[in-house]
Formats: sequence, C-alpha cells, structure tokens
Amino acid sequence: SGGCPRLSILHLNDNQLGAATAGELSAAICSDKCGLTELWLGGNLLTPDGAAAVAGALSGAVGLRRLWLDHTGADITVVRALASALSSCGLEELGLGGNALTDDAADALAVHFGQVTSLRKLWLNETGLSAIGCGRLLEAALLPGCAVIQLWLPAARLGLEERRQLAEAADRGN
Repeated sequence: SGGCPRLSILHLNDNQLGAATAGELSAAICSDKCGLTELWLGGNLLTPDGAAAVAGALSGAVGLRRLWLDHTGADITVVRALASALSSCGLEELGLGGNALTDDAADALAVHFGQVTSLRKLWLNETGLSAIGCGRLLEAALLPGCAVIQLWLPAARLGLEERRQLAEAADRGN
C-alpha cells in the first residue's frame, strides 16, 4: 500500500472482487502517493461494507475524478457516505447504476448537491428510484450552486404525471 503514482486509471469491472479487496483498495487510494484518477469497480459484489469502505476513502483520494460503483451492492449506507464525502473530494463523475437504491438515496444525494462543487455527472440508471426521487434529484440539480450538469435516470419508469412534474421542475430551473 505504498501508493500507485504512475497508475492513473484502474478498471476492475467484473472481477469477482469482494469487500476485503475493496478495503485494501480504499487504503491505497487514500495514499498521498496514489495517482489514480479513475477507479472502475462495476459488477463486483463488494457488499455494502466494501462499497462503504471505498466511499469512506473519498475524502483522502484527492486525485480521484471518476468512480464507478455500478452493480456492486451499494445501498443507502453507501450513498450517505458518498454524499457526505462529495463536498470534500474532487470527484467529477459517479456511477451508481444497477444498485437497489430507494428514494432515501435520492434524498441523501439531493441534500448535498448545493455544497458539491466538483461533481458534474451522476449515473443512477436501473436503481429503482421512483419518479418522486428522480424529481427531487432534478430539482436539487437545478438549484443555484449545484455543479451537476448531467444526471442519468434511465429506466426510472416514469408515468405521464411524473414526466409532467419533471418538465415543470426543469422549467423552474430556466
């Protein structure tokens, strides 16, 4: 765990990594010698504990710009840890698609949107968020001070009423 100064992008998608490996990676990305700018862990069943370890390491991972935790078993505990770390790290892109997230996760993220100056892109596809949660995220993304410019919410299964509400929220942001 002496760091990885020359390695900038690490794709470990679909490698059957578990919580223990996630913990080891967390220690490495917190090193001041770590040069990682992108960490892709999608498709690994990190469990909530492993994903939370990675989320908890964000405040020490000053150079990390892209983090992909899609299909990792991330839950509300992980999202809360990520949301609180977002204001103190330089993360620009975060992928959480394919995790069984609820509207509580949307609320946890939305609360922090105003304080986050680096996050530009957030992927929440195939998460189970309802139209209400999607609407809360959209409204928070449209608030002054929010840096998020791309918000992915595909497969949100929005009905006509939900689409109308989202359109109204977008109009209020103009």
